[in-house]
Amino acid sequence: MRKHHVVAVSAAAVLALSVLVDAVFIGVTGRNTFVTDDEAGPTAAVAFTIFQALTYASLCWVLVAEAGLFAGANKAARISRRTLLAGFGLLTFGTLVLNPLLRLLGTDEGPLYDVSGLLALLALVLTYGSALVLGLAVLRTNPLGIGARVLALIGPVIALIVVVGLVAPAWASPVWVTITAVAGTALLGVNAVPARRPEPAVTSA
Repeated sequence: MRKHHVVAVSAAAVLALSVLVDAVFIGVTGRNTFVTDDEAGPTAAVAFTIFQALTYASLCWVLVAEAGLFAGANKAARISRRTLLAGFGLLTFGTLVLNPLLRLLGTDEGPLYDVSGLLALLALVLTYGSALVLGLAVLRTNPLGIGARVLALIGPVIALIVVVGLVAPAWASPVWVTITAVAGTALLGVNAVPARRPEPAVTSA
């Protein structure tokens, strides 16, 4: 793995483990940890928010560093890379700038709070939607490596969450989608086999 992969995969692994533990804790006890509840540990919650921002920034690094690899992918994959980059960029901005600003101001209503919520929704739609489209776009011919295969699992994961929600609502958490999207993006380019471009025809004089 290249340097950006090592950083992104390491950060993604810690983030995935954190939200996974939180999801299990909620399922067992019905209570949240500091990962999803600011009141459960304000200092830890702030530290985790900063860590989230750095993780999303590392995923942006992967998407920028692997831009050349997408040249061999189809148009849908190339467009999805840009929108996925925008999604993780917004998540980075929201967790590193907007969230701390709202905490500092003690704001839980008003225009700034509403704008923050809309940006968060846009970021999640861009991230999850783009990650899924990217995974599906290269199902047949995949020049992007392991990560693209992981992203293609977002669809089945969403379906599984819906089923679990009908049977055991306490265990139906969107973090499973987050884990899949983050892990898949971090692994984009790992074990990739770039698509070969056809050799130019040789014509005889």
